[in-house]
Amino acid sequence: MSAITVHEHSVESGHVGEVDLTRLFHPRTLAVIGAHDSKAPFDFMFKQLAGRLENEGGTIYPINPKLETVFGYRTYASLDDVPGEVDVVVILVSDVLGSMEQVVRKRPAFTVVHASGFSEGGSAEGRAAEDRLRELARRAGTRLVGPNTNMNMFEVLPERDTPLFGLATQSGHQGRPLAAAQELGYGMSYWVTTGNEADLGLADFVAFMARQDDTKAIASYVEGFGSGAALRRAAAASIETGTPWVLVKVGTSDQGAAAAMSHTGKLAGSDAAMDAFFTQHGIHRVHDLDELLDVTSVLSRVPALPGADGVAIISASGGSNAHLVDVAVGAGLTVPELSRETQEKLRELLPKPLATRNPVDNGGYSLLKGLGSRIVDIVLDDPAVGILLLPVSTPLPAMGPPIEEMALHAHRRGDKPVITLSLLPSTDDPVYRAMVSGGVPVVRNMRNGVSAARALLNHPARRYPDVPPAVAPFVPVPPDAVRTVLSEERSLSWLAEHGLDPVRHVVVDAGDEAALETAGEAIGYPLVLKAVADGLVHKSERGAVEVGIADAGELRAARTTMLAGLSDLTVRAFLVAEQASGGVELLVGISQDPVLGPLVMVGSGGTEAEAVNDTAISVLPFDERRAREMVDSLRMRPLLGGWRGRPALDIGAVVRTLCTLGEIAARGEVAELDVNPLLVRPDGVVMLDAVVSVVGSTVAEGN
Repeated sequence: MSAITVHEHSVESGHVGEVDLTRLFHPRTLAVIGAHDSKAPFDFMFKQLAGRLENEGGTIYPINPKLETVFGYRTYASLDDVPGEVDVVVILVSDVLGSMEQVVRKRPAFTVVHASGFSEGGSAEGRAAEDRLRELARRAGTRLVGPNTNMNMFEVLPERDTPLFGLATQSGHQGRPLAAAQELGYGMSYWVTTGNEADLGLADFVAFMARQDDTKAIASYVEGFGSGAALRRAAAASIETGTPWVLVKVGTSDQGAAAAMSHTGKLAGSDAAMDAFFTQHGIHRVHDLDELLDVTSVLSRVPALPGADGVAIISASGGSNAHLVDVAVGAGLTVPELSRETQEKLRELLPKPLATRNPVDNGGYSLLKGLGSRIVDIVLDDPAVGILLLPVSTPLPAMGPPIEEMALHAHRRGDKPVITLSLLPSTDDPVYRAMVSGGVPVVRNMRNGVSAARALLNHPARRYPDVPPAVAPFVPVPPDAVRTVLSEERSLSWLAEHGLDPVRHVVVDAGDEAALETAGEAIGYPLVLKAVADGLVHKSERGAVEVGIADAGELRAARTTMLAGLSDLTVRAFLVAEQASGGVELLVGISQDPVLGPLVMVGSGGTEAEAVNDTAISVLPFDERRAREMVDSLRMRPLLGGWRGRPALDIGAVVRTLCTLGEIAARGEVAELDVNPLLVRPDGVVMLDAVVSVVGSTVAEGN
């Protein structure tokens, strides 16, 4: 698979590109400033660190001027006294900045800071201390983990003969339940908690884990991303290696959109932007830690990706089947009817009235007769089936062994993913344990199983089967950049210059009533009148728009009313426009995300756009396929396809418009852009209203 091109436009941490973290996770030499053998929790932490070094044949150096030994290890008064080079320095003491002076002289490859009291508290003093810490790390040439982190990355993880997944979290406490999953029989390759991320962030660790052969999937708990460049590098590594990334993302907020000028800016909040990024790059977002564990374990264990989008269901219960179909269809999965040939083969094994269409009801008795594996084979051989979901329970003790055999057989086939959904009373159930130890992908409820199926269908290796896209960071327009808001008539002409078609219109001087009437005759009635004034953006809210004007008298009256209602503004012109009809109104636009850069949005348009909030967003870059996905994801999408006998509208023109906006956004000329409405008709699209905010203060005459 071709490499992904990463173009660095900015480097938040002062470093460029992916980081080789091998020596951090597997240090040959490690020094611990603040090592202790009786003072909690430093005694526990040192033993943990020493255990890791002993396990891998490395050397540990305790640093404590007040002790001669720590757990039998000779101590050193200062890091300066440690012989030779040091791969990793761990700082456990509270005097972090003082200790960093030693780090500057020793120049280790990595430094891990445990102490808190930095930016996490939100104080100016804490932020200043973290800035100083970052500066000292740069002077030392060391990559920094933390501050406010723990020693999870140095735990000795149990060796297991099972596919492993990596774990990267921004909270140690949120990572602990996932680490406890080892008790369920799952294996982990790496575990790190990243703390305040003064330098290295969660995305840096994900990029590293994705490129390790022993890591088949990655799970993350995320509160936020500070570096768009690092996030894109992590996505690139996931796509390039086919290593799926599953995450819980919390901290949703509308604050980033609160001050936005346009509908687009208000609707494209930071969490919606992250959702778009995850979807475009095959990153699967889940809701809680149980779902995170189950989905990641499935992705690490499946032997193959689905070749078709259809999901089949087999169980011993018609009720379970009906319930699971509801959950699956509600999540957007397709549960196709099995082919006639498949159903005929099933009917030879299953008596009437057991269902064979999909879902398949095996009645339970077929399992007791040893037919479970044959039923699985028949269903998996159907070309419409890409994934098999197997809800399992043991209403009778005798059903345990055949259920195990059926699940193991389905998994060992290896040609299509099979997800077993446990309806068993406990994870200590022998059947559950047998399936886990046998490598079978198992989840603990229906929702998690359906989520895992969705993750497989959007797997990065499936989404990009040939050449992955360029994953290039696009820098947002700085908040303090000079911006110029173009008037409506200039916005329409600016967009026309860039390839988009405006509604037919004429602009006349506000004081020239005769020219207004002439324009009305030229455009033709009925028509639309709009006032043009500096600082006037949302015209409907100010009474600056009148539609359905039927004659010259109504045109003059509308002009008079607008001038009176906008007396606080300088109305310098009026825009007389054709009253276009015969289609559906959309909103399209460009906004800025502080981490991900420019965004392109499409949604239900008109004055109710924000109330309806039916939108789809893409980050850059994207192509026609993604633009069509955006349109197809809208709730109002059926209205574009010939609703109730109406003619089908030109969706291709909408797709081309979105791609044009993507090209405009990539140039970095636009801070915000709003076309609302964009009228979609059977033969194209036309802009009825627009506002453009360009970067810079020098714009063409006519503003």
